[in-house]
Order: sequence, then C-alpha cells, then structure tokens
Amino acid sequence: MGRTLIAEESLENNMSSLFNKDKWVIGVIIGQITEQRDYILHLATTPKMEHDDPDGFKVTKEETLDTVDESWIVTHAKQVTRMLPGGLDILGIFASAPPDVMKNIQAKLRQSAARPADWKYQRFADKMHRLETKLSVNCFIPVSNTSLSQSLQKQILHGIKPFCNKIQNSIATIDNQIAVGDEMLVPVQSGTGKKGRKHQEEQTGKNFQVQLFEVMNPIKKEDLGPPQLVKCGAKLSINGTVICVAFVHSKATKAEAIKALKVDVLRSLVSRCQLLCEDFLQTEEEQDTKVLYETPLRVFAPLGDSTVQLCDYMFPDETNNDVVDRFKELLNVTVPEDMLETDCETLPDSSEISEAETAEQKTERRRVFILGALAVLMAVLIAYLYQQDQKR
Repeated sequence: MGRTLIAEESLENNMSSLFNKDKWVIGVIIGQITEQRDYILHLATTPKMEHDDPDGFKVTKEETLDTVDESWIVTHAKQVTRMLPGGLDILGIFASAPPDVMKNIQAKLRQSAARPADWKYQRFADKMHRLETKLSVNCFIPVSNTSLSQSLQKQILHGIKPFCNKIQNSIATIDNQIAVGDEMLVPVQSGTGKKGRKHQEEQTGKNFQVQLFEVMNPIKKEDLGPPQLVKCGAKLSINGTVICVAFVHSKATKAEAIKALKVDVLRSLVSRCQLLCEDFLQTEEEQDTKVLYETPLRVFAPLGDSTVQLCDYMFPDETNNDVVDRFKELLNVTVPEDMLETDCETLPDSSEISEAETAEQKTERRRVFILGALAVLMAVLIAYLYQQDQKR
C-alpha cells in the first residue's frame, strides 16, 4: 500500500484551474514529510523558460512537456527551497498534460521511482505550530595564503564548519523549558465522542520561542595538540543575528520541531551566502584592503489565508515589489505588499559599522566584513552539514 498524502483543503479548489485538460503544466510539490504520512501545502508551477530575442528582449520559449529542460526544473526547485521555512520541503514534482503529450513522455517518467499514494483532502495548515529563534553569531575565519585563490563561498564554507557543528549538537529550550525529544510539542487533549473530536477540529496552531545553547564538552589534555602557525593573507569577520522560523504539524514531537528549526538555520544561512556570492560576482569591482558586504534581509509572507509563512531575501537596493514579483513567479503565490513582513531584520546603522571597522584597524592585511540584518548580519555557507542532515 502506498503512502498517505494529506493535501490542504484549499488546494482542492485550485486543482481544476491548475490542471486544465487542454494545457500542460509542471511544478514542485511543497509540504512536510512525517513518518506516518506526508502533508501537501502548495503546488508551485515551474515558470516557462525565457531567452533573449535578436533585439535583446526576454521572450518566453515555446516548449511542450516532453521537451522541457530538466535542468530548468532543478533550478526552479533550488530557488523554491530558499523560500521555504524549516519543516517545509519539496516532496517531489507534478506534471499534467493532454493524453497525447503524456503518452510521449512515458519513457522519461518510467525513469523515476514513482509509487502509488492515497491522496486525501484535509484542513490542517491553520493547525501547524510555529517555532522561532534569534540566532547570534560571532565568527573569526583566518584565510590562509593557499586559500586566497578560492572563491569567497569556499572560504566561508571552510571556516564556518565549527560553528555548524555547534548548531547541530546544540541543546534547545522551548518557551524556556528543556526540550525532551519524545514529548509531544502540544499534548493531545483527552476526550472522547463528539465533544473530543470537535475540540481537536477547532484547535489552532501555537507559537513557540526557541533558544539554542552550545554544548560545552570538557577538553581532555590528551586531545590537545601543539599550536599551529598559519600564514594568512586575509580574514573574515562574521557577526550578527538572524531570525529563523519553522512550522510543524499538529502532532509533532519536540524532537521533530527542533530538527525543523535547525534545518531552517542551515538553510537560511546557505541561502544568504549563495545570494551574496551571486551578487558579488555580478557587481565585483576593484577592491580596497577592507571590504564590507551586506547580506539580504529575510522577508516573510503568508501562504494564502493560512498562518503558514514563506520567505524571501531582499537586498538593500530592492523594493517590496521585487519580492512580490518573485513570490508570484517562483511560487505562484499572490501577496499584497502590505502583507509582507519586512521588519523582522534590519540593516546596521552607520555607528554600528564604524564600531566594527574601528575594532579591526590594527591589521594591515586585507579584511572582509560581512554585515547585514539586525546590527551585523552574517552570511555563511554550510551546505556540507545541511546535506549531511538530509542524508540521515
């Protein structure tokens, strides 16, 4: 028997318009995976490919489902992943087309390991619980002379691994209480009959504040080696505070909730670093001995009428309209500008930047500061640990 898929009730009304029998469509399935069943929250259609015409204008590339570029779908999936909070993932892809088109792509579809599933509609989005934490980081990363030729992204990856291990191994409190893994995040209300079922149906999601604490393991003398001298040609100072958010289903355990939030920490930092490095490559100019980078700020928006939120990242030179356009293009979600939550993170003011610069004036070598959200926001790449977590 296949797995049970619980689709958000509001999706049922959108299915008929999305899967028009005379048109083809492909996209990604967004939801949450649990041991018992999978929850489907949203279907995000993949945008049509564009190319430049002879006059330099963007023109939509005419394709059919059997000729669509697979790498384009992968790129879309990566972009969507950046916009998901902890607890939400891409569960797979969906495709719909007229019978003759579907027949032409059967050979390609058979290359995938598809399994039958029991699809049911249920209202659950408003019952999902929200966890939030503010994560502060203060990292110093020396860049050896042999690593200077590497990209900024690789330099950060190499230097941030100790911090990432601390995140993975940290102890969490939920609303100031130590989180015991096998306990329910919200205890199930006892009650039988119609009264008990009605109470469960009317239950709404709750908000929780989480704190992560580093585990201070004792250092054994035999584990200490001789000090090593490394000749450095640069250093990275990564400092700041980021907002991390996760959503979990109504019957999640505390262990599931904390894992989802830690994934969001990793995913958010990965996304910020990737976006920063992409922007850096596009605007790179001759650099001073000291370079200041501002990472994009995290912006949240509701998914439809539910309490679940999606996110995006906005650079200082972007507007709310740019964010709204990305939600529409990548997620097929219409978000009014006044529904954007843009004040959860802020850029540093001039006095905070001056203090950071003054503290580093004694060094004559090239220095890089990465500043951003909430005074001095970090941008770090921790794809390795995120991938390790996904493999578990």
